[in-house]
Amino acid sequence: MNLGRSLSFAFKAQDAAPKLLVGGLLTLLFPTVFFGFVVAGYVVRVLCNALEGRDAALPQWKDLRTLFSEGVSPLMVVLAYHLPFFLLLTVKAAILSPDNAMHLDLSFYIAGPALAAIGGFLAPAAVLRLIVIRQPKAAFDLPRIVSFIRENAVRYTSAWALSLLFYAISVFCAGVLLVGVYLGIFMGHVIYVVFAAAVLVIFVGFFIAHVISAHLYAQMYRASKPFSDDLEGEARASIALPPPLFPKNRP
Repeated sequence: MNLGRSLSFAFKAQDAAPKLLVGGLLTLLFPTVFFGFVVAGYVVRVLCNALEGRDAALPQWKDLRTLFSEGVSPLMVVLAYHLPFFLLLTVKAAILSPDNAMHLDLSFYIAGPALAAIGGFLAPAAVLRLIVIRQPKAAFDLPRIVSFIRENAVRYTSAWALSLLFYAISVFCAGVLLVGVYLGIFMGHVIYVVFAAAVLVIFVGFFIAHVISAHLYAQMYRASKPFSDDLEGEARASIALPPPLFPKNRP
């Protein structure tokens, strides 16, 4: 894997800024469901392009209905792998009472992060299977998913950890930015328009984390031993990547 390539991929094209801005705006509208699937479809397109060595630039934002349809299955797979965590939240809220609050909170603090970590760790491999095998049921073939992770443990775990790091950085920067703008507004030094712009910047950061993570997972898969039933795995890995994004000996 080439971490530098994934980091620079999102920014190297001349039209990268408007594409990232649109992505941030649509990520802000993620709860509207439609745009949530659109963003998921765009990230999947980044993943597919990188898997096939077509990572010269970010995809275009066009034909949102197609992006919507491409994002439905992958996003549902991710949600399905986090379903145990969501069910735990629901059960906790339904049965919580003053008498057992401390006990349930302690259980949640242990089980909650564990379920979220397991789901988050398996979900990328599940989405990769969905993309390369092209069958929804393939995303839930746990034996093959676990086998793939085990055979490529170092690469997969590295990609997962780096992806978490990107999201953690975006969340940290978002928190710092929001606190700073809030204090500025509270003290009367900035206007609410600045606050709105800061919120958009935050979601652009989240979107960039999505894009970089997708590219990184694609690199990981190309360099790894493919799923045992991925008939195109070896051919895909042999596709020559374009020249380095920023050659060392450039003029």
